[in-house]
Amino acid sequence: MQIHPKAKIELVVSEEENRRVIGYPYLDSKEGCIVATNGRVLVIVHVDNSESDYSGYIPPAALDFARMNRDYAKNCEISVGDDFVSIEPESNPGARFMKPEPGIFPKYETVVPKGWESYSKVHINPAYFLAACEAMGIDVEDGDAVTVYYPNDPREAIVLRPTTEKTGSKTLAVLMPIVLRKKRGRKHLPF
Repeated sequence: MQIHPKAKIELVVSEEENRRVIGYPYLDSKEGCIVATNGRVLVIVHVDNSESDYSGYIPPAALDFARMNRDYAKNCEISVGDDFVSIEPESNPGARFMKPEPGIFPKYETVVPKGWESYSKVHINPAYFLAACEAMGIDVEDGDAVTVYYPNDPREAIVLRPTTEKTGSKTLAVLMPIVLRKKRGRKHLPF
């Protein structure tokens, strides 16, 4: 199995003791993806898996090990057996991890809204989004959140407003959308 080297899907697993069934990323070998959720966020990451990979939970330590070894090897294969996960880098010694079995992973497909591809789209640079939230004083540790206002025209600016009043009633951020335009057959950013 191959996963994008920068994907850190294990960051959205649940850390709550009574939610162990979503405490690990899950490989769905039939669909060719790894899924993780903490009950608030669901992330699905495409993987190139082989026919010999079994569906099941993946220990976060195995993904960490694979990511560390990608620095030294161009290709780091993750093999998912019936009861183990083995990491086989090209140039370094590999490692084997026992697969956890906390229960049956939820049917994640039911959470993904049907027809989401037809939703209105706004392209936002995540670094700018995070910077705007931090600049407004959004404190994720306190459970702060933002409301995203976006126009019907994806070329217009997006407005973020804190959901808490502690940052002030006039606090907001404006994000310029990323608009892809064709010029001489190439796509480019307007700024």
